[in-house]
Amino acid sequence: MKRSNTFWLISAQANFFVMILICFGLSPHAPVQMEGISYYGNYARTLLPYLLAFFGTAGLISAAVLRVRGGKDLINLRRLLLILAALLVCLAVVPSNNLEHLHEIFGGAIFIDELIIGWWFAFWLSKKLWSGGLALLQLGAAIMAMLSLPDIIDVMFLAQILFQVASGAFFILAYRHVLRSAEVGE
Repeated sequence: MKRSNTFWLISAQANFFVMILICFGLSPHAPVQMEGISYYGNYARTLLPYLLAFFGTAGLISAAVLRVRGGKDLINLRRLLLILAALLVCLAVVPSNNLEHLHEIFGGAIFIDELIIGWWFAFWLSKKLWSGGLALLQLGAAIMAMLSLPDIIDVMFLAQILFQVASGAFFILAYRHVLRSAEVGE
């Protein structure tokens, strides 16, 4: 297993959460529970850590997957993660306060891409009970986020954080799984 490659994905997740935590620290009373993480991309005070969260995570994901070659599963995961990296950049540069619908399209595409990775791992690669439970957590968080868009419930920030924790775990687990099952070269 290429531990150095897995390190990049773990670093991507750490980068995202640390930068969002910095945003929260800079603006602790922001209405993120209703507005979500994207709120931080609309204001000068939190813009830099917000952009670093998305650009840094996209760069670290790309660094992880561009370094490896392998079998069909690795190629599929690599494509899904590179699509995710591109979508993260798109989401970061489209402000939610001016281009709300386009921002929501990119956000929705990210959720779909991450759900595909999670459910592919849980029900195709792993087939373990615990991974099915993680997939249900991921889906539940996605539903909570969807219900927060039209303000049916105001838990967008919590839903996004839960979703990203589950998705980040799936990225790392799926990556480790396909690296173990394929011959990889740098």
